[in-house]
Amino acid sequence: MLPATYNTTTTLNHGLRLNGSAGYQISDGRILISLDGIASDCAQDNLSGTLRIELWALTQPYQGGDFSGIALAGTQIGELYGQHWLPDCRYDLLFDQPPSGEWHLCLMLREWDGGAFVTRDFINFDHTYQVEPVVMAGVDAEEEQPVSEAAPVVVSIDSRRRTVEQKEPAALKKAGKEKTTLAAVSVNHASEKELAAIKGVSRKLAATMVAGRPYESLDDLIRLKGFGKKSLEKVRSALML
Repeated sequence: MLPATYNTTTTLNHGLRLNGSAGYQISDGRILISLDGIASDCAQDNLSGTLRIELWALTQPYQGGDFSGIALAGTQIGELYGQHWLPDCRYDLLFDQPPSGEWHLCLMLREWDGGAFVTRDFINFDHTYQVEPVVMAGVDAEEEQPVSEAAPVVVSIDSRRRTVEQKEPAALKKAGKEKTTLAAVSVNHASEKELAAIKGVSRKLAATMVAGRPYESLDDLIRLKGFGKKSLEKVRSALML
């Protein structure tokens, strides 16, 4: 692994933050994102909205506020009570290769505020991610190739941030430690590609799921053509609203 380097960004002061060090490793169309923890500094009786971890490719390092970029990977991770944290997070996700160019990668913690997901904290990775256009002999079209990622990239958040006292993940709602490796996929927000990656969900069924949104409960899925109660029970554990 590359040695840890300190990140120059600071939290957006919304009570939710990425804690400790973070890194990623890309291989065979997938990305493994690792985080020391996700913490809430809010009041103990406060429950966050649904949270997401997202990796974005941007033309400039993110500094907060509105942004424009390309979403490379992401997943929903449930909700988090105040004064608790979700430790040792590992997310094995599908990776969408960006177009050719030099990209600044930013890992974002985003929260559903009732109308949209908004950024609560972020990490700008110090090393840019480059995708070089390669022209094959006798072929006019460009094929985009990523720079080799032989080792994971690692950054750390400024250690001056206050650390929330560690408590057992049993105090979390929908964000238990057992879900940190294989997070459930949202039937209301996930892409067709993410849904089709679930064992038991075909590409055609994933497209039907997307077309049938929104769903008030997972049981609403049985109204989809070719998807009955037995089919739902086989994949229920991999789905969430």
